[in-house]
Amino acid sequence: NPPSRFRPQPFWHLNGHLTTEGIRKQVQDAYRKDGFGGVAILPLSPEKSWTNGEMTPGTTPEYMTEGYFERYEDILECSAEQGTEVILYDDINFPSGTAWNRIRDEFPHLTKKQLSMRERDFTGPATVTETIPVHGQFMGVVAMNVETGERIDLTDLVQDSTLRWNVPQGKWKLMAFTLELAGSSKIDYMDTTAVRKFIRMNYDEYGKRYGKYMGNTVKRVFYDDIGFNGMEKTWTPAITEIFEKSYGKNAALYYPALFYDIGPEPEAARVAFHTIRSELMAEGYPRLVADWCADHNVSSIGHPPGNYTKNTTELHGDILKFYRHSQIPLADYIFYYGYG
Repeated sequence: NPPSRFRPQPFWHLNGHLTTEGIRKQVQDAYRKDGFGGVAILPLSPEKSWTNGEMTPGTTPEYMTEGYFERYEDILECSAEQGTEVILYDDINFPSGTAWNRIRDEFPHLTKKQLSMRERDFTGPATVTETIPVHGQFMGVVAMNVETGERIDLTDLVQDSTLRWNVPQGKWKLMAFTLELAGSSKIDYMDTTAVRKFIRMNYDEYGKRYGKYMGNTVKRVFYDDIGFNGMEKTWTPAITEIFEKSYGKNAALYYPALFYDIGPEPEAARVAFHTIRSELMAEGYPRLVADWCADHNVSSIGHPPGNYTKNTTELHGDILKFYRHSQIPLADYIFYYGYG
């Protein structure tokens, strides 16, 4: 008969209409009949089933409405009465960081971004006038000699989105770089402004309502799959700023290294870019959430995607840096035939 803290606490998918009576029955049954030490709450939006393609119901009252918070308090109250715990999941669905698409709809500039490259090949000598496609924030134009790897920064030659350039002898690749929204509903996890906005929209709503439960009934806050999720081009402006300040080099001249194998120095620059990205990831969402948890007497137990993967560069950077600020490092292990 172990204490609740030693018992499993499964995900409780709120895929239906919540009532006080139904909540009390399920919370009590989870403990009295199933022996669980509590539940981890996962609000859901209506979505297509993974198995049969049919629409499955979501949580009602709808997420973050007053009705939702009233039913959430029923969960906490009943759990407190019987001495079980509730793990607070910090968003709806998964991964974390969308505020049910409110970030995307209300603050699109705070969503994930990527460094994009558009290229054209030229053979010199020649004179070219080229319109530079800009879809987002213009980051620079670089010409690279295909045979020697020599790179020339042509950014200053661009006027009114038009480049006029006298192409030297040889074969050249012209590369235009832009910082663009990645079409994601998730925040830019590396941007502290974005993370603080998300914390105010989600975490603070729980904090101001349920302070009396924090540290006793609610001891842990869970976040899910904070990372790049295979988006190798994920970028944020601070990467460029830190690179140039730290190394005294023009970042634009090294952007091609993110797309091509062009020699040992650019290879070192690629490592530097990815190292900076890992640091910004660690100091963004994981750190700021851990700070919030410390202020509210709870522990963060979130995890990155693919925390069992050997090479995590395109997933979340460096797992040891990611977990540096977590009160309780949590591992998410997904195994089935042919995977994991």
